[in-house]
Amino acid sequence: MGNLSVVLVMACFAFATAQMASSKRTCTVSSDCQQGECCFKSPRYPIMSRKRQLPVMATEAKTGSCESYKNEGNPCSPLETLNGHCGCGDGLGCSFVPEPPVASRRTVRRIFMPGPGSYMCQRQAPLAS
Repeated sequence: MGNLSVVLVMACFAFATAQMASSKRTCTVSSDCQQGECCFKSPRYPIMSRKRQLPVMATEAKTGSCESYKNEGNPCSPLETLNGHCGCGDGLGCSFVPEPPVASRRTVRRIFMPGPGSYMCQRQAPLAS
């Protein structure tokens, strides 16, 4: 009886995953998507660092799927828009939000993580003209 339950749970999970994957709309340009979405085309060679950006080559897929822009307070990555993802919504930007300092924490600094904290979509100040 235990093995049958495991098989049944796995079958339900596979069915639900297939339904979610098929519910994404296929697109070729962002205008094919609804408002608040963009067309994400998976790049053949994802950008992992800003250190060595190669010239943009035609390496992305011809079709993609509609993906929602992220809302204020959602986690983000500084490289996601370079890899074709929607990124943060209109008027928002991906900014590093440091954690409050803790006296006993040892800080290790990295290129994109300048200490403890995370990147979040935050409201950006308008550019001065």
